[in-house]
Amino acid sequence: MATPNGTKMACPAPMKATSNGAFQGDDPLHFALPLLILQICLVIVLTRALAYILKPIRQPRVIAEIIVSVL
Repeated sequence: MATPNGTKMACPAPMKATSNGAFQGDDPLHFALPLLILQICLVIVLTRALAYILKPIRQPRVIAEIIVSVL
């Protein structure tokens, strides 16, 4: 498929699910499953940290989850 200015467009190659590992020379963040696990861990850590910060003003953990999900 060509764009109006004549350049060709191509879909990017799909991400592979898993890597051979960092010791084999692969960057784990270029693969789908390790990237998903990292993103889930990041959301959980941010939610727990924000819930701890909001605890003195008596906000429930669900408020921290809502704020982190917006971010």
